[in-house]
Amino acid sequence: MKKLPSVCLLLICCLTGFASGAFADASAELEASQRRLAEIQKQIEDSLRELRAKRSAAGSLADELARLDDELRRLENATRRSREELQEIEARIAKVQQELEESQAARLRLQNKVRQRLAVLYKSGEVGLAKVLLGATESPRVIAENHFYLSRMVRQDRQLVDDYRQRVIDLEKNLLELEQLRKKQVEVTERRRREQAVLARAGRQKRALLGEIKADETSLHKYVAELRAKAARLGELVNKLETDEEQIYTTTLAPFSEQKGRLLWPVDGRLRAGFGTSRHAELGTLIENNGLEIAVPAGTPVKAVWGGKVLYASPFRGYGKLMIIDHGEKYYSLYAQVAEFSKQSGDLVSPGETVARTGFEGRDFLYFEVRRSGKPLDPLPWLKSR
Repeated sequence: MKKLPSVCLLLICCLTGFASGAFADASAELEASQRRLAEIQKQIEDSLRELRAKRSAAGSLADELARLDDELRRLENATRRSREELQEIEARIAKVQQELEESQAARLRLQNKVRQRLAVLYKSGEVGLAKVLLGATESPRVIAENHFYLSRMVRQDRQLVDDYRQRVIDLEKNLLELEQLRKKQVEVTERRRREQAVLARAGRQKRALLGEIKADETSLHKYVAELRAKAARLGELVNKLETDEEQIYTTTLAPFSEQKGRLLWPVDGRLRAGFGTSRHAELGTLIENNGLEIAVPAGTPVKAVWGGKVLYASPFRGYGKLMIIDHGEKYYSLYAQVAEFSKQSGDLVSPGETVARTGFEGRDFLYFEVRRSGKPLDPLPWLKSR
């Protein structure tokens, strides 16, 4: 077996060390994913047990169903990301294999050239080269020319050997990367299999929960009543804040009432649920929605749709963390299911300024309302057309 050049061995050692670090990171990420999936599975099972025992805290059929929906969406996003990661890995493997074949072919071509040169040098030997340089019959000018041409040959031979060494290094590098990619492919495939298994189980549990609610008329009425009570609690909060005269905000901007069709969207995402009465896709019952659900990834910045003053920024049952902004003229905008606030109660905000970030308990949407004197308005006519 041929001994690799020292520079090649050094690079292989470096690459191996780097790969070990990458493996450690991937392993830690995989363990964290396993822990999260185990927690999700336990949460789903606990929720279903509580519902079956009819002892969910504070009457939370709607909340528990929402939690199941949240977990399902998170798992669907995880499996989608794993699928995309696998596609990227497979594409990279194909590219590295092609590079490997090209490096191997180039190395063989250079190897043949090196062998040919070695054969020539072996046949001529040191004596032959000395004769060319120091032949007694040659003039100093011819000797100088021979020296020049021999020097060029040596430089070319050295470059040939250097090129060969670099091709060997490239080949070893491609082999190492290919090995790492295949290991990663196995890890991601296994992770995706586990995610899909948990997703399937969560789907079965949700179907069981929906079946329970639909089969039990009392539970169905309770679910609808909880949604109405949740909306009523929010309305009471807005009315309470509105009657607090110390919180009244007088704007120096153009009146909010003149901004119909001009307001900024709080986030840029797909509209998942609209305003008004609609039929629940899975339960079949009519439900009332006082705002919009806009699908966005957790951590998305939430923008104030118009300038105003923050009246409320705190957790609120059924809405995660909730922010209410007073825009004057008794107009208010509400932003719910956010994970964190960038502004606090009493802060002034400008149009388009970041006031919060989405993702309460990992949820992938923002709930948004517009109200006047406590009455919910359809936000869509107020927002800019997209």
